[in-house]
Amino acid sequence: MSAAETSLHAVRRLAELRGLEADRLQSDLAERHVQRRRQADAVERLNTLCAGVGASAALPLALSANCAAYKETLIELGQRQQDELAVHDAGIASARVALVAAACRRMALDQAVAGRQQRFDRELAGREQKRQDDIATQVWLRGNR
Repeated sequence: MSAAETSLHAVRRLAELRGLEADRLQSDLAERHVQRRRQADAVERLNTLCAGVGASAALPLALSANCAAYKETLIELGQRQQDELAVHDAGIASARVALVAAACRRMALDQAVAGRQQRFDRELAGREQKRQDDIATQVWLRGNR
């Protein structure tokens, strides 16, 4: 294997690995989007529950206190879920940035592979042309004897 072939093979392998990295990041981002949708749905359900509790002032004292504690718990839980959702959104943003960077690296390596492949093909064509020229020279020399 020539140096050009070895180099081309190495760059192709590196491009494959970068492609796998980009694919892994893309599936990770898709999983994060699914998780975000679940968390957003949970926040929406908690808000709906909280809105459905209604006014507790019209109830007897024990039920009113219980209703107020329930509503407070729902509000706190909803706030924690909102905070987790915000953290998750930040994670999605960073995952998206990492995916874009990996895609750029992958494209750069694909261009490098294409360039090296062209150089290798030109080198191969040059060697083939030289071989053809040598054969033609030998035939011409034998014909002029």
